[in-house]
Amino acid sequence: MALTAIEGFDWFNIPNDVFTTNGNTYTDGQARYAGGRSAQIDSTADSYIEIPLNSTEVSGTVGVAINTHVIPGTDNLEIIRLQPNNNLNLVIQAAADTLAIIDADSNVLGTSASVINLDTWHYIEWKYIMENSITEAMTVRVDNSIVITITAATDTRSASASNTIEDARLYNGHTGLIMFDDFYRTTFNQGYLGAIRVAALFASSDNSTEWDDSAGIDGSNYQMIDETGAADEDSTYVLTTGSNLLDLYNMDNLPAAATSVEGIEIITRGRKSGAGTATFSQAYRSDSTTNLFPSTGLSDSYQYFRTTTGINPDTSAVYTVSEINALRIGQQSLTFT
Repeated sequence: MALTAIEGFDWFNIPNDVFTTNGNTYTDGQARYAGGRSAQIDSTADSYIEIPLNSTEVSGTVGVAINTHVIPGTDNLEIIRLQPNNNLNLVIQAAADTLAIIDADSNVLGTSASVINLDTWHYIEWKYIMENSITEAMTVRVDNSIVITITAATDTRSASASNTIEDARLYNGHTGLIMFDDFYRTTFNQGYLGAIRVAALFASSDNSTEWDDSAGIDGSNYQMIDETGAADEDSTYVLTTGSNLLDLYNMDNLPAAATSVEGIEIITRGRKSGAGTATFSQAYRSDSTTNLFPSTGLSDSYQYFRTTTGINPDTSAVYTVSEINALRIGQQSLTFT
């Protein structure tokens, strides 16, 4: 399964700490599930959060939950824009409860019947293709039902569009507010995942620690990296000056309602100190084997590192709930120069 992006908006306080944003964006919105958070976008025109899709393919499937408080009487309410150059746009049509796909030249490629209710969570999924003449149908689903079908041979690429789609902007172009939650992107042939839930799991205890903690207290490494809100930077952290040292942490279990798993994303924040270079790998283990993601270089400033996968490398199959509940996540130092 080629899952390339997921986001539940549960693990930070301010979206522009993580994503490119514009206007008023928050994470204090009403989440779809108790205990969670959503990305709330409101007030100013053309406010958005920009989520990298980790792919430059011109086709794929994106899904996101939306809840809107208002539908404008004039102008469409843009909700998803596939970038760059305003390639394709999914909008709620002005003064209506219908969806439409519009290209950058303002051509309406397809519309739905009435599907959007105010102050209600809907899960929208869009199998998109941006080509001069598509060879398969492009479709949109709302709450697991197809509401728009654009037939093959339609031109979905506007004159101003580039030949890549690199990110998705979750938009609010008008006064009022719209909330987003539980975003995913996967390959076109993978198809719809359904109305998924993205659950944030945090470190709950140490498993195997070879790094030092900033407080100098044995057995507390996980407490140095378990922020559930904004990162506290140099207040609490783990550190090492040695190569090939591994820190692994036990994680929270999935919510009891979880019955299947589509994939995982590991999120790490870090920096180096001092001159020279430093590299590390995100690490994870669900059995006796420690798996490392590709080596990554650190800069002098804090950065987020995000890696998404849909396959358990130990089994070459999708993760099970029990494997996620047994998952240990951390990082391994690699080289210093």
